[in-house]
Amino acid sequence: MLRALERSLREAGFQTATLEEGRVLFNLAAVRGDRKIFVKVVENVDSVRKSTLLELAETARRLEAEAFLVAPREAKGPLLDGTLYRRYGIPAMSPRTFLEYVTEDVLPAAEARKGGVYVPIDGEVLRSLREEKGISLGSLSRALGVSRRTILKYEEGMDATPEVALRLVEIFGPSVLRGARPTLEEPPGDLGRRLQAGEELLRRILELGLEVFYSGRRPLEMIASSRGRRMIANICVKKGIVEKARMIKKFGSLMQEPHALLMRDRMGRKRAYGVPLLDLEDLQDLERGEELWEIISERAP
Repeated sequence: MLRALERSLREAGFQTATLEEGRVLFNLAAVRGDRKIFVKVVENVDSVRKSTLLELAETARRLEAEAFLVAPREAKGPLLDGTLYRRYGIPAMSPRTFLEYVTEDVLPAAEARKGGVYVPIDGEVLRSLREEKGISLGSLSRALGVSRRTILKYEEGMDATPEVALRLVEIFGPSVLRGARPTLEEPPGDLGRRLQAGEELLRRILELGLEVFYSGRRPLEMIASSRGRRMIANICVKKGIVEKARMIKKFGSLMQEPHALLMRDRMGRKRAYGVPLLDLEDLQDLERGEELWEIISERAP
């Protein structure tokens, strides 16, 4: 499924990068122009932990990207095509619905919420068409099997059941449907893993006056920002330098974000596998946060 989604996005003009390992923040990233997308592709939307989804949402927000959860099913059964679901603020969709939205700009027609599936109605269009056709509130209420008050609520923007929405389309056409927009909901403020006593690298970056979001999850573990600038990094304490360097290079290059590998111990070199290396001594030598971008630029290949 991951490869099929990547292939479809590439055919639509996106540049992509994937990560097939299991416990990651997202396993598919796609970029086209200014549009950046992070996707967590799984078999079951309810198999992903709340903490992972909240951190994915915050990572996307800080990098001005969209985030999606894509899967064929949920715990209760298959995800309905053309329907938007949500999990902790992340839009969740079937593979088909996701591709229709991202590559064809087709909004999901319905949204699943507690209590059932509902269809967003464009109230202004509904009122305009009803008046244009000379249909009274009473006539329409009888045709739909709902009260006049309910019709007025539809015209004020209340969502309808799929059965009522289908009848509205039969009477007025598809323009009465507004579509469910899969926007990313604002995650709670206090996110990111707490800094442990040994994480001197992160503490030093904070001391330089930078804002830091640290999820500790691959493929990018940390985002640092200051005065409209940002950078992404992976942190390597004892092992994993090859894997983490290649990972941050792949996704950092795709998103065109300054990126680096942060090391606790002195390495004696300025880059690894094409990725700028910064160790704790390098960070301690900096006097201002802005110098972080300068040293990354100097050490970039």
